[in-house]
Amino acid sequence: MSARVLLSGVLHKAPERKTSKNNKEYLIASIRENNGGANRWWKVLIFSESAIEFIDRLVAGDPVQASGTFDARIWTPDGGEPRVNLTMTADAFLSARAKRGDGR
Repeated sequence: MSARVLLSGVLHKAPERKTSKNNKEYLIASIRENNGGANRWWKVLIFSESAIEFIDRLVAGDPVQASGTFDARIWTPDGGEPRVNLTMTADAFLSARAKRGDGR
């Protein structure tokens, strides 16, 4: 079963470039979502070329919206409390920031 999500948040840091086993480039981004005063962190995988081009122009702190499928898993760090690990595979992005004069 697959579910879709529309995520609104802030790009935490510049996305990290990776190469898959079949030599296809993708990005991993971290988006912070404000959930009623508490922060919720999402790991976002980006495979779409148009989405990669879009997010590559953003900087840390830029507000974004992303849509795609998601997965939630329970993860327990050594000696820690269980946590929910949220991962989204995004296929589309929007930026909520004001347009700058530099074409971004």
